[in-house]
Amino acid sequence: MRLRVLMQDRRADLRLTFSLLQLSRLLPGLDANRDQGVNEAELKAAWPRLQALLDSRVHCRVNDQAQGWGPVLAMDLVWPRSAGDGGFAPAAQYASRFVDLEFAMTKAEGIADLWLGFDWWEQTGVQASVQARFEQGEQITEVPFTPQEPDFLYDSGLQIPLPPERAGMKRFGLIVIGLAMALMLLWGVLKRLRGVA
Repeated sequence: MRLRVLMQDRRADLRLTFSLLQLSRLLPGLDANRDQGVNEAELKAAWPRLQALLDSRVHCRVNDQAQGWGPVLAMDLVWPRSAGDGGFAPAAQYASRFVDLEFAMTKAEGIADLWLGFDWWEQTGVQASVQARFEQGEQITEVPFTPQEPDFLYDSGLQIPLPPERAGMKRFGLIVIGLAMALMLLWGVLKRLRGVA
């Protein structure tokens, strides 16, 4: 599997690429009419199940807040098709037939970070991996997701204001740290004064 993430200030475009073999493991019964192959109509009919799988097994957080994948914006069958075949791919060719699915995540305040965590290794197998590529301007970061390293946090470098509830917690934390440092300084001064006397 491959994942391409194109990061922009307020939007992340994601493209997941699956082989039909991988999709058939993730979505049993993909070949709904049992004709030993999958066509475009069967793939589109499986979108709700795929959506549910992504939302339950591939966790997303944008700016440290849970984020769903949202609807599939586009699907592209990446194999040669003949007119009138409905995009049919026989089961014997599943490993070499790919499907691109495109999603987008947007945040009006901007995207400071994007965390992804994959939790579907029981379905894909322990040898499976997701080869991810994060692109932001000229910067490219390649990350393999595996059962041993199932998550990754991408920091875009964008500075956004904290929501009011988190800003208050940050102020409280700074006050506590300031008080602790003042007490340590006072303790050090008192210790020196005792040593001098």
